[in-house]
Amino acid sequence: MGGPRQSHLAEMFAHPRLAAHFAPPAFSPGVPMRSIRNCRNLLTKAHEAGLLPEAEWEALSTTGIRLWEQNPLYYLDALTDPARPGSSQAVCTNPVVPLLDPAQRRGSQRDVRLHYSVELWWKAKSISRERGVLACFLAHLIAMKTLVEGEYDFILEDNVRAPIFLDGSTTPGESREEEEKSEAEVDAYCECAERIWATLEASERLSKSEKPSSAEEQEVQCGSSKQCHLRYYGWLGSKPNLQWLFDTHTRRMGAREDF
Repeated sequence: MGGPRQSHLAEMFAHPRLAAHFAPPAFSPGVPMRSIRNCRNLLTKAHEAGLLPEAEWEALSTTGIRLWEQNPLYYLDALTDPARPGSSQAVCTNPVVPLLDPAQRRGSQRDVRLHYSVELWWKAKSISRERGVLACFLAHLIAMKTLVEGEYDFILEDNVRAPIFLDGSTTPGESREEEEKSEAEVDAYCECAERIWATLEASERLSKSEKPSSAEEQEVQCGSSKQCHLRYYGWLGSKPNLQWLFDTHTRRMGAREDF
């Protein structure tokens, strides 16, 4: 991320009214659109997002680096035949890195006969103006991976601003002790924290909700559950669009509370 926006957010969360409720935030870097025009950069970000098979990334991050230094066009040959330049440009019958099981892949017959890294690069380099969408998608996946591995509570979009300067007020007739107590409560109050805690508690109640139906029980048996795995704050669209998304796609799983 970096720049004045990150500095502003760091300063905001260092404010006493936010620091009382939140640990210092960890920043997940963005993915510049122009950077993923490069094959090596694209696959590096795909690895950071958890998209590449480990065996493929191990070959690319070792043999692939050596081939890249010789000629960037040979980078993907690390997956097929490093001794034969250009071997990744066609389907290879005996690659040095085994292909994934075709039953676990999607796409055409040609797609499943390619390494996933090769398929991703061939398709990504042809998307032109949509490359910015791909860059944003990778950045969000990296942030989600950071959330899980770092055991954070939620993701906060960098366009969020928290109201922290609230004027205190006292009630006529209050004693000095009551007035000091009221001022302390106002000083400790943070609307941003209150809303986030309300959402956290709502998601926790959702996981302890009513007994699931037979269809839901089947989902649980298949490895799915009502447990909340991701909390995300921040929206780049309008409130009507967000409400439509919630009503249409998360009606059954949504914790219906108006904050």
